[in-house]
Amino acid sequence: MSNELMMRFKREMFLPNGKREMSSTSDVDAGLANAILSVFEGLEISDARSSAKPFKQFLQRSARDKLKIGEFDDVEAFLRAMRSANGGRRDDESTSYSQINADALPVINLGRSPGFQMHDNTHATEEYNAGSLVNNSGEPVALVSLMPVEITYSIMMLANEKETLSMLVGAVAGWLRQYAAFGSTHFTAKSQLAGYALELSCMIRDPKDVLVNDLTLPLQSERVFAAAIPVTVVAPLYTAWLGAASSGSIEVSSNGVSYTSIAPAVAPAQAQQLYEVV
Repeated sequence: MSNELMMRFKREMFLPNGKREMSSTSDVDAGLANAILSVFEGLEISDARSSAKPFKQFLQRSARDKLKIGEFDDVEAFLRAMRSANGGRRDDESTSYSQINADALPVINLGRSPGFQMHDNTHATEEYNAGSLVNNSGEPVALVSLMPVEITYSIMMLANEKETLSMLVGAVAGWLRQYAAFGSTHFTAKSQLAGYALELSCMIRDPKDVLVNDLTLPLQSERVFAAAIPVTVVAPLYTAWLGAASSGSIEVSSNGVSYTSIAPAVAPAQAQQLYEVV
C-alpha cells in the first residue's frame, strides 16, 4: 500500500542553545523603595506646632535624602555608615556641607536579608511557560519561565524626636494596612533579562500584619528614636532559556503522522565530572 500524503502543516519551533540567564532579585529593592517613597506623595501636615516641623521638612526633601538602601546590624551601624559617607541631606541647599550628617534625621533605611526563600505557592505559582523574549524582527530569542520567591525586608525609621518617629511609623504602617484594605498589594520593579527590559510584578505578603519593633538607642549612647517594620515581598525570579527561532512541519499521510525540523537538534554533551572530591 502506497504512503499517500494527505496534509502538511508548517509549525514554528524554538531551538535552545543550552545557555540560560536569570533575572536579578536586587531590582526588587529599588521597586519597593519607590513604593515606600510614594507613601509620602501628597501627604500634608497642617499642624502648626513646632513638634511637626521636622516631619514637614522631611516631606520637602529629595528621594535620596528621605530613603537609603543598605543592610546594617543595628541603628548605630547605619548611623556610622551614613555619616562616614556624608550620606545625609545631600540635596538640601539650606544645609551646609559641614553640617550634612548632623542634620540627616529623620531618615528611612530599607534593608534586606541576604538571599531569599522559595514561595509556598499561596499567592503565586511557578510558570514553566511564561512567554518569550523577541528581537526587533519579532523572532524569539529566549523562552521564559519563572518561580516566585520571598524576600524579607526591614523598613527602619530614625528621628531625633519621638513625635517625628511616630509620624513616620504612622505613615508607613497606615500605608501597609490600607494596601490590604483596598486590595492593592502589588508594585512593579524594572529589571533586565538577556539584554531586554523586563518589568517585575511584585506583591507585599500579608501587609495587614504590621509589626513595629522599637530600636530606640539608650540615652547614654545617642538620643535617636528608631523603629523597624519587617516586610515580606513575593517577587518573580525569571529564567531566560536562550536559543533561536526554527521551523518544522507536520505531515499527515495514509501511514500516520510524521514530524520534521529544519534545524537539527543539538546532541547532548558528554557527561563530565565538574566537582572535586576532597
